[in-house]
Amino acid sequence: MTKDPWIVKRMASLATLFQKYPSSISVATRMAQFILESNGGRSPLYLQSNNGFGIKASAPWQGRVVEHASLEANGEMEVSLFRAYSSLEEGIADHAKFFTSTDYRKNVVYKAAIEALDSHQEARALSGSYAVDPTYGDQLVKLIRTYDLTQYNLQPAKETVPISEDFTPIVIDRRAEALGGQAKDRSIQAITTIVWHYTAVKRSLDRKIWHHEAFWQEERGWDRGGYHYYIDSQANIYQNYDLERITWGVADCNHFCVHISVEANTKDDYSAEQIRARDWLTRHLMEQLKLDASAVKGHWEVNNNSLCPGYNKEEMDAFRRQLTLPSVPERPERVETCFILGGKRFLIRLVD
Repeated sequence: MTKDPWIVKRMASLATLFQKYPSSISVATRMAQFILESNGGRSPLYLQSNNGFGIKASAPWQGRVVEHASLEANGEMEVSLFRAYSSLEEGIADHAKFFTSTDYRKNVVYKAAIEALDSHQEARALSGSYAVDPTYGDQLVKLIRTYDLTQYNLQPAKETVPISEDFTPIVIDRRAEALGGQAKDRSIQAITTIVWHYTAVKRSLDRKIWHHEAFWQEERGWDRGGYHYYIDSQANIYQNYDLERITWGVADCNHFCVHISVEANTKDDYSAEQIRARDWLTRHLMEQLKLDASAVKGHWEVNNNSLCPGYNKEEMDAFRRQLTLPSVPERPERVETCFILGGKRFLIRLVD
């Protein structure tokens, strides 16, 4: 395949727009789809509607539509309704969340693509799902290679490194005082997903889990908190709830999730110690729940109503690959418990 200089220039100018919107599919694969589906932004459908991905106006779409003739699975040209956008950016943003926009798309149609570990696997998994053409994925791979589109994939987080042998997390058990207390809302076997969050509060403010609980209770009217585990600004781990307790971490998905949140505002706000603590905790939960690394998801990968925890798909994939690697031997964790007396908080630490 020969490079089209116009497409080279076009995709370089659009890279930041694709990177702006997190998706369960990599930037490289989505850019290849744009090239293939719209001829790099020169197709009649794109020029008419800013729809550069050939997305039809199927449910739950309720926006603008346009009529356009397309080649269907029966080999005939048929006129169908396609989504229409007010701008290219709106189209890119909608396409980014399209793959997880319904449970059926996320868990059935695009499941293989979402769980793929690189752009080429993703692209090939879109054959027979995104498009009926059995060569669709191979065409995308050729475009990825020809235009070196993986260069636009955002780089994995720098902190994806093994836990050092000297790392020993502090685990604080505060289940007795967590908002709403404990209950057996589900069985351990019902848990299929470990969800990562951030609190969306700057780490430098040094908030604690009880500050968030006060907000949830007073401002949102919640009867319990959002996270089973919480990692504070100093990388201390707090256990708030038994795993059988359903918490309010991700709308409509809490019955199968266990939630871990880190006190940070963006992906650049995490400290290396917080990330090590999260890695350590995630590995222990994976072992306890008998889940593999593919079960670890960012909030937006479970329900795309948030940018939380701030990582894009490439970065989450890098963390998942890290979790498949063996960790170095760990020392027994120090355990603390805490109680409140006379309005003051006291910690009891068990020492060797």
